[in-house]
Amino acid sequence: DIYYGDNNDNIANPPVWTIAAGDEVTLNLDNQGGLEHSWAIVKLGTELPLPFLADEHKDLILWGSTNVQAGQKSTETFTVPEAGEYQVICTVAGHFPVMQGKLVVQ
Repeated sequence: DIYYGDNNDNIANPPVWTIAAGDEVTLNLDNQGGLEHSWAIVKLGTELPLPFLADEHKDLILWGSTNVQAGQKSTETFTVPEAGEYQVICTVAGHFPVMQGKLVVQ
């Protein structure tokens, strides 16, 4: 269960979320898998190192949810960043690059 959405091919075919710059967004996270997960927006123009380690590389993250434990739900709100295409990742060790998506801010 280390991918976003219904397909396990996030590297080749990442899910895309499209939102408007400046909007306040409520993110409803529903972890239906067996591992903890997160949803984090990477700063524009950032190339992430492998392995990505949340504690060591937290300065590369623009905004991130708390980790949601297996079988749990969480609701968090954030303000959408400036326009651009952002990479979204799970910050749990070993989940990136398999678990990623794209946030398109218009």
